[in-house]
Amino acid sequence: MLFYYLPFMVSALLSLLGGKRKLCYWGLAALLIAMCAFQAPGVSDDHGNYLDYYAGIVSGEFGPFFVEPTFFVLAKLSSLLTGSAILLFVFYAVLGVGSKFYVMERATPYRWLSVAIYLSYFFLLQDFTQIRIGVATGLVMCSAYLVFNGQWSKSLAVLCGAVLFHYSAILFLPFMLLRAAGVRTVFYIYLCCCALFALYLLDISVLKGFLQLLSLLENPRLDFYINNILSGQGGSINFFRAIFHFALLSPLVFMFARIQRQQPFIAYSVILHLSGLLILLALHDAQVVAYRISDIFNHFMVFSLLAYAILFGRVVGAAGMLAVSTFQIIYVLQVLGFVQPYTSVLGGL
Repeated sequence: MLFYYLPFMVSALLSLLGGKRKLCYWGLAALLIAMCAFQAPGVSDDHGNYLDYYAGIVSGEFGPFFVEPTFFVLAKLSSLLTGSAILLFVFYAVLGVGSKFYVMERATPYRWLSVAIYLSYFFLLQDFTQIRIGVATGLVMCSAYLVFNGQWSKSLAVLCGAVLFHYSAILFLPFMLLRAAGVRTVFYIYLCCCALFALYLLDISVLKGFLQLLSLLENPRLDFYINNILSGQGGSINFFRAIFHFALLSPLVFMFARIQRQQPFIAYSVILHLSGLLILLALHDAQVVAYRISDIFNHFMVFSLLAYAILFGRVVGAAGMLAVSTFQIIYVLQVLGFVQPYTSVLGGL
């Protein structure tokens, strides 16, 4: 497992030392892309599923809308050009990791701290494991950065691309309007989070009534997920996950005005991260759906947590966030067990 810690340790060290180090930055991105693209079957939980999807698409068993059309097209293209799934995984790795590194380089002056936060959780969960949502969240980050800079047409085009890689990315659309939200809006969202947290603690559902209405649409695929949720499958969200995000965001809400004055994009990321917490708590009794949708927004913690560097200075703020990130990567690798020891065509690492 040591191999997974090495990129994180490099980014953590460079975040404390400061400086751009562009060659190191993109060199690390290339390493991460290679790790994702050339992993052996069985290293991550979902890799085998994607190989099954690929085989089904190539054999004609699965049609173009079994998964997102981009996966279908890329699987066919990979089969045509290489006779294997390797090009499929290379493309997803390049776009997923590359899009995130592109935004992290441009959005704030704390690129290495963003990379360390990213490597501690979202890299392993998404780009290394759940590759479709990995690409989608990278494009959502690009879309958010573009809309923040007033480039609405480009932002919408990129978001459309994200939806083609994972349909759930469409949920980001209304949150684009929050790019210039002020303190009052942030407090309203936070108060909603507080109310939903209370309902979560009391085990009161705000979701099941809405799902019963959706079931009237009589869509077989939709009914499958609705029935699973209504029957209690998937369970409730983890309490420590909810309190983790709540604790990290609470100080940022009360210091939001200062953050917005100094780093407006980081402030926008605080809003998006807070929206992820809102979604997580609103869907608390549908664990799988809650995690999948909220992580589209919680991914912005790679920027929102940079606010601590604004509030407490680069060294103190970075040290605190690196402590949080260290806890995350240890929890992911040792407790959750997202991945197995790394193996590739080069052998075990």
